[in-house]
Amino acid sequence: MVAGMPRPRTHTRESLADAALDIFWRNGFKQTSMDDLVRTIGVSRHSLYSEFGNKRDLFASVFDVYQRDVVTPAFAQVEADDAGLAQIEGYFESQIQRVETMGLPSRGCLVANTLNEGDAHNAAVLTCIRAHNQRFHSGFAQALRNAQPAAANVGELAELLVTFTHGLWSLSRVVDDTKELRRNAAMMLDLVKTKLYT
Repeated sequence: MVAGMPRPRTHTRESLADAALDIFWRNGFKQTSMDDLVRTIGVSRHSLYSEFGNKRDLFASVFDVYQRDVVTPAFAQVEADDAGLAQIEGYFESQIQRVETMGLPSRGCLVANTLNEGDAHNAAVLTCIRAHNQRFHSGFAQALRNAQPAAANVGELAELLVTFTHGLWSLSRVVDDTKELRRNAAMMLDLVKTKLYT
Protein backbone atom coordinates (compact mmCIF):
# COMPACT_ATOMS: atom_id res chain seq x y z
CA MET A 1 0.00 0.00 0.00
CA VAL A 2 1.30 3.44 -0.90
CA ALA A 3 2.08 5.64 2.10
CA GLY A 4 -0.65 8.13 2.78
CA MET A 5 -3.37 6.15 1.01
CA PRO A 6 -6.42 5.33 3.13
CA ARG A 7 -6.68 1.74 4.29
CA PRO A 8 -9.35 -0.25 2.46
CA ARG A 9 -12.51 -0.93 4.42
CA THR A 10 -12.64 -4.46 5.74
CA HIS A 11 -16.16 -4.22 7.12
CA THR A 12 -19.62 -3.11 6.12
CA ARG A 13 -22.42 -1.57 8.14
CA GLU A 14 -24.20 -4.93 8.15
CA SER A 15 -21.14 -6.91 9.21
CA LEU A 16 -20.59 -4.53 12.11
CA ALA A 17 -24.21 -4.91 13.21
CA ASP A 18 -23.92 -8.69 12.89
CA ALA A 19 -20.84 -8.68 15.10
CA ALA A 20 -22.41 -6.37 17.66
CA LEU A 21 -25.53 -8.50 18.03
CA ASP A 22 -23.90 -11.09 20.25
CA ILE A 23 -22.45 -8.39 22.53
CA PHE A 24 -25.76 -6.57 23.03
CA TRP A 25 -27.60 -9.87 23.41
CA ARG A 26 -25.21 -11.06 26.08
CA ASN A 27 -24.70 -7.80 28.00
CA GLY A 28 -27.76 -5.69 27.18
CA PHE A 29 -27.85 -2.15 25.84
CA LYS A 30 -27.08 -0.36 29.08
CA GLN A 31 -24.16 -2.58 30.08
CA THR A 32 -22.51 -2.53 26.66
CA SER A 33 -20.04 0.29 26.20
CA MET A 34 -18.46 1.52 23.00
CA ASP A 35 -15.16 0.27 24.40
CA ASP A 36 -16.68 -3.22 24.71
CA LEU A 37 -17.82 -3.06 21.11
CA VAL A 38 -14.49 -1.78 19.81
CA ARG A 39 -12.55 -4.43 21.71
CA THR A 40 -14.80 -7.37 20.81
CA ILE A 41 -15.53 -6.52 17.19
CA GLY A 42 -11.95 -5.51 16.51
CA VAL A 43 -12.55 -2.18 14.78
CA SER A 44 -11.70 1.36 15.75
CA ARG A 45 -14.03 3.65 17.63
CA HIS A 46 -13.87 5.92 14.58
CA SER A 47 -15.21 3.13 12.37
CA LEU A 48 -18.21 2.58 14.61
CA TYR A 49 -18.99 6.27 14.95
CA SER A 50 -18.58 6.90 11.22
CA GLU A 51 -21.05 4.10 10.41
CA PHE A 52 -23.63 4.59 13.16
CA GLY A 53 -23.04 7.91 14.88
CA ASN A 54 -23.73 6.57 18.37
CA LYS A 55 -24.55 3.46 20.38
CA ARG A 56 -28.31 4.00 20.03
CA ASP A 57 -28.15 3.94 16.24
CA LEU A 58 -25.92 0.87 16.33
CA PHE A 59 -28.42 -0.87 18.62
CA ALA A 60 -31.25 -0.04 16.20
CA SER A 61 -29.29 -1.71 13.40
CA VAL A 62 -28.52 -4.69 15.63
CA PHE A 63 -32.21 -4.92 16.46
CA ASP A 64 -33.01 -5.17 12.75
CA VAL A 65 -30.49 -8.01 12.41
CA TYR A 66 -32.07 -9.75 15.42
CA GLN A 67 -35.53 -9.46 13.89
CA ARG A 68 -34.32 -10.84 10.56
CA ASP A 69 -32.08 -13.65 11.77
CA VAL A 70 -33.67 -14.75 15.05
CA VAL A 71 -37.26 -13.55 15.35
CA THR A 72 -38.54 -14.04 11.82
CA PRO A 73 -37.45 -17.68 11.39
CA ALA A 74 -39.25 -18.58 14.62
CA PHE A 75 -42.28 -16.29 14.49
CA ALA A 76 -43.09 -16.44 10.77
CA GLN A 77 -45.29 -19.47 11.37
CA VAL A 78 -47.52 -17.38 13.65
CA GLU A 79 -47.63 -14.57 11.08
CA ALA A 80 -48.77 -16.86 8.26
CA ASP A 81 -52.19 -15.94 6.87
CA ASP A 82 -53.71 -19.27 7.94
CA ALA A 83 -51.96 -19.56 11.32
CA GLY A 84 -53.90 -20.73 14.35
CA LEU A 85 -53.32 -22.19 17.79
CA ALA A 86 -51.06 -24.93 16.42
CA GLN A 87 -48.65 -22.29 15.07
CA ILE A 88 -48.61 -20.40 18.38
CA GLU A 89 -47.79 -23.67 20.12
CA GLY A 90 -45.21 -24.39 17.43
CA TYR A 91 -43.52 -21.05 18.04
CA PHE A 92 -43.01 -21.75 21.74
CA GLU A 93 -41.86 -25.30 21.08
CA SER A 94 -39.37 -24.25 18.39
CA GLN A 95 -37.86 -21.68 20.72
CA ILE A 96 -37.63 -24.16 23.58
CA GLN A 97 -35.87 -26.58 21.24
CA ARG A 98 -33.49 -23.77 20.28
CA VAL A 99 -32.74 -23.21 23.95
CA GLU A 100 -32.06 -26.94 24.34
CA THR A 101 -29.61 -26.84 21.45
CA MET A 102 -27.77 -23.80 22.82
CA GLY A 103 -27.78 -25.06 26.39
CA LEU A 104 -29.25 -23.93 29.68
CA PRO A 105 -29.28 -21.51 31.28
CA SER A 106 -29.79 -19.66 27.99
CA ARG A 107 -28.98 -16.06 27.14
CA GLY A 108 -32.70 -15.42 26.76
CA CYS A 109 -34.20 -12.93 24.32
CA LEU A 110 -32.50 -9.68 23.30
CA VAL A 111 -35.75 -7.77 23.76
CA ALA A 112 -36.61 -9.29 27.14
CA ASN A 113 -33.04 -8.81 28.34
CA THR A 114 -33.16 -5.16 27.31
CA LEU A 115 -36.46 -4.69 29.12
CA ASN A 116 -35.12 -6.34 32.26
CA GLU A 117 -31.97 -4.24 32.47
CA GLY A 118 -34.04 -1.14 33.12
CA ASP A 119 -32.95 1.12 30.26
CA ALA A 120 -36.14 0.82 28.25
CA HIS A 121 -36.85 4.52 28.90
CA ASN A 122 -34.18 5.33 26.31
CA ALA A 123 -36.21 6.63 23.36
CA ALA A 124 -34.34 4.66 20.69
CA VAL A 125 -34.47 1.45 22.70
CA LEU A 126 -38.12 1.98 23.56
CA THR A 127 -38.98 2.42 19.88
CA CYS A 128 -37.37 -0.95 19.10
CA ILE A 129 -39.15 -2.71 21.96
CA ARG A 130 -42.52 -1.24 21.04
CA ALA A 131 -42.10 -2.32 17.42
CA HIS A 132 -41.23 -5.85 18.54
CA ASN A 133 -44.19 -6.02 20.91
CA GLN A 134 -46.56 -4.71 18.26
CA ARG A 135 -45.31 -7.30 15.79
CA PHE A 136 -45.94 -10.09 18.28
CA HIS A 137 -49.31 -8.71 19.32
CA SER A 138 -50.46 -8.51 15.69
CA GLY A 139 -49.24 -12.02 14.95
CA PHE A 140 -50.80 -13.59 18.01
CA ALA A 141 -54.07 -11.69 17.53
CA GLN A 142 -54.48 -12.79 13.92
CA ALA A 143 -53.74 -16.42 14.76
CA LEU A 144 -56.23 -16.33 17.64
CA ARG A 145 -58.83 -14.68 15.40
CA ASN A 146 -58.31 -17.42 12.83
CA ALA A 147 -58.85 -20.02 15.55
CA GLN A 148 -62.01 -18.40 16.89
CA PRO A 149 -63.47 -15.65 14.69
CA ALA A 150 -66.29 -15.01 17.16
CA ALA A 151 -64.00 -14.29 20.11
CA ALA A 152 -64.27 -10.78 21.52
CA ASN A 153 -61.15 -10.99 23.69
CA VAL A 154 -58.53 -11.62 21.01
CA GLY A 155 -56.67 -8.36 21.70
CA GLU A 156 -56.42 -9.03 25.44
CA LEU A 157 -55.26 -12.62 24.91
CA ALA A 158 -52.65 -11.48 22.39
CA GLU A 159 -51.38 -8.94 24.92
CA LEU A 160 -51.18 -11.70 27.54
CA LEU A 161 -49.15 -13.86 25.16
CA VAL A 162 -46.72 -11.02 24.45
CA THR A 163 -46.16 -10.54 28.18
CA PHE A 164 -45.81 -14.29 28.73
CA THR A 165 -43.26 -14.53 25.91
CA HIS A 166 -40.97 -12.04 27.64
CA GLY A 167 -41.37 -13.90 30.91
CA LEU A 168 -40.69 -17.31 29.43
CA TRP A 169 -37.46 -16.28 27.74
CA SER A 170 -36.36 -14.48 30.92
CA LEU A 171 -37.05 -17.69 32.84
CA SER A 172 -34.86 -19.60 30.39
CA ARG A 173 -31.89 -17.65 31.75
CA VAL A 174 -32.16 -19.20 35.19
CA VAL A 175 -33.49 -22.75 34.73
CA ASP A 176 -31.49 -25.87 34.02
CA ASP A 177 -34.29 -28.03 32.60
CA THR A 178 -36.58 -27.19 29.67
CA LYS A 179 -39.38 -29.19 31.30
CA GLU A 180 -40.14 -26.06 33.32
CA LEU A 181 -40.39 -23.99 30.14
CA ARG A 182 -42.64 -26.52 28.44
CA ARG A 183 -44.86 -26.82 31.51
CA ASN A 184 -45.35 -23.06 31.66
CA ALA A 185 -46.00 -22.82 27.92
CA ALA A 186 -48.56 -25.63 28.07
CA MET A 187 -50.37 -24.00 30.98
CA MET A 188 -50.49 -20.66 29.21
CA LEU A 189 -51.83 -22.22 26.02
CA ASP A 190 -54.49 -24.11 27.98
CA LEU A 191 -55.53 -20.84 29.63
CA VAL A 192 -55.67 -19.05 26.28
CA LYS A 193 -57.79 -21.82 24.75
CA THR A 194 -60.18 -21.72 27.70
CA LYS A 195 -60.58 -17.94 27.48
CA LEU A 196 -60.82 -18.02 23.68
CA TYR A 197 -63.70 -20.46 23.54
CA THR A 198 -65.78 -19.23 26.50
